[in-house]
Amino acid sequence: MESNIIIETEMTKEAYEASIQIFFKSDAYKKTFKRVVIISIFFVLCGIAGFVMGSGVDDFFMLMFGFAAIFVGIFGIILYKPIVRSKARERARKTLKDNGVIIMHYELSMDGIKVVTSTREGLNKWPVFNKWGEYEDFIYIRMGAGSGIVLINNSSLSKSDRAELYGLLAENDIIKEKL
Repeated sequence: MESNIIIETEMTKEAYEASIQIFFKSDAYKKTFKRVVIISIFFVLCGIAGFVMGSGVDDFFMLMFGFAAIFVGIFGIILYKPIVRSKARERARKTLKDNGVIIMHYELSMDGIKVVTSTREGLNKWPVFNKWGEYEDFIYIRMGAGSGIVLINNSSLSKSDRAELYGLLAENDIIKEKL
């Protein structure tokens, strides 16, 4: 079956917000967050050790170290997601401000997904992708390494294009994930 689907969709604020939410549910984010938790727990344990070792009056430095380590450990866990979200929103805001509304042009074929914007063009072959799913009014196709996704507004697809897309995903062994 030789499929060739051409899609044009706008990257709006809603699309960027959807991509951020999809990222927070990705394996890459979860893996990084686990590392942050482990490092934060280490800081808390170092802080507790600082308190225990700095129980004397002359050990002001150890008490301050203990307090600082616990502070960094606790706030590392609490602030990680908001900081990542803020950076992603700032990047989206800057992109929209610099380029206005971005029209994404996708060409899906047996070779892969060709992505064309006003600033770049490239073909991502199917082995690069490993999962796909649906989030709100979007279909996303996730790249295996990292957090890259192709985000398609569901309303920009006809029923036949959607069926062809599902066929291409199945033919190329892209696994559907549930968020």
